[in-house]
Amino acid sequence: MFDVGLLSNLAMKMGTGKAAGLDGLTSEHLKNSHPIIFTILCKLFNQCLMIGWTPPAFSVSYTVPILKRDDGSRSLSVSNFRGISINCVFSKLFKMAILSRFSSYFATSDLQFGFKKKLSCSHAIYRIRNIVDHYIRGQSSVSLCFVDLSKAFDKMNHYALFLKLLKRKLPIQIVDIGLRPHSHV
Repeated sequence: MFDVGLLSNLAMKMGTGKAAGLDGLTSEHLKNSHPIIFTILCKLFNQCLMIGWTPPAFSVSYTVPILKRDDGSRSLSVSNFRGISINCVFSKLFKMAILSRFSSYFATSDLQFGFKKKLSCSHAIYRIRNIVDHYIRGQSSVSLCFVDLSKAFDKMNHYALFLKLLKRKLPIQIVDIGLRPHSHV
């Protein structure tokens, strides 16, 4: 369950100067609102957890294309952009609360570099380079095989992911929120 202190602290940690969701609200609205808002949100979020449901507005967003990198070419293609979803600020706070309370269920391997804060392909390349250098210094030959999994999440069986989370003992209500239509976390 969530408490008022947690929601208030998480709201204060939200970045400022970010785009508003379709409801027109930003993190600044939360930060500068009357403290009772966190009591109300706490009751709402706890009810959402108890019944495994979120308001439909939590799953409404719009996508903004962001240029990945400017390589100087004049031709642009879809692959040059990544989409950023802009959600309502209450949905963001709910997601932050879930991650705060249930982060241990979402632990990943130290060998995973994608979809992790402050890690990227550069870190994976650095790690591989160190391993290769170690074996070459020991006079061993090294063979490498690489697989591009950039689209793997889009093509995976999401129900299999939910089953893995259940095996980790993630409360069923959280999984229910992810399974129900119009209730995506």
